[in-house]
This record gives sequence, C-alpha cells and structure tokens, in this order.
Amino acid sequence: MSTSRTKTPTKEETPRTVILTADSVKKLQKELKDIIKVKQPALSKKLALTASFGDLPENHAWDNAQEEQAFLLGRKAEITALLTIAKIVPSGESDIVAIGSKVTVKSEHGQETFKVVDTTEANPIKKLISFDSPLGQALLGRKVGSEAILKAGNSQTSFRILKIS
Repeated sequence: MSTSRTKTPTKEETPRTVILTADSVKKLQKELKDIIKVKQPALSKKLALTASFGDLPENHAWDNAQEEQAFLLGRKAEITALLTIAKIVPSGESDIVAIGSKVTVKSEHGQETFKVVDTTEANPIKKLISFDSPLGQALLGRKVGSEAILKAGNSQTSFRILKIS
C-alpha cells in the first residue's frame, strides 16, 4: 500500500507577506494602471511599427522595443505580485514609533528627523527609512524619551527619541 505525503513548501515557495502603507499601495496601483492603460498600448504600437521596418535580425529598433517590453512586463508582474501579498498597515499619529511615523531623534551626530516607511518607499538620502532596516527596527515600538540603540559591527549608536508625529 502506497502512502502519499504532502510536500512541505520551501521558504522560496511559501508566499510571504510584504508590509506596505496605504500610500505605497496607491502608488503601486497607479503605476500598474499606467502600465496597462498607457504604456502597454503605446509599446504595442511601437512594436508593430518597428516590425514594419523589416529584417528583424538587423532591426535595432525592434530589439530595443522587445527589451522595453520585457522590462515593462517584468515590472507589471512585480507590482501584481507585491499587491497580491501586501499587508496594508495603518499609518497615523501614535505615541509609539510605527510605520508612517515621523521620528525626531538626537544622537552623537546631532538631531535628525526620519520617516519610518515600508520597503518600497525607503530612501535614506531623503530620510525615509524602512521599518525593516536596522535603524527602523531599533526605533519601532519605542516612545518619546526612550533610547534606541543601533548596532553595526563592533560599534553602536544611541538615539534618544525626541518627538513622534
């Protein structure tokens, strides 16, 4: 008698959840709509036009249009996948640091204000830090007056939270 077992999915096969703010979801939905309604139709016309030039093996315009199409379809699939597994977190004012919080901190490097965002919005140059980054993790869940310690290799930096909005 044969028994069948259900295969346990590997980490790569298990759908994970991606945490996004409502703003990120709106931006992704807008980008997806733009791809579907504007960019794909324009690219279809471009492909048809470049195909009419003939001699496809030597047609660089056709090659470029195909590369553009591959990129566009990849981005469309990426956005669709993100939106499928997204968990939307509420943002708003709170007395603890959460995704969407603006946090003013003081460290040995001076006073700085960061906004804690999801991974799709992160841009350290603009002081938008991912909740998933080491600094984001150090700040999450803390209150005004508390201290967050960021460890990096053999060094550590202490951040005193001055304001949350």
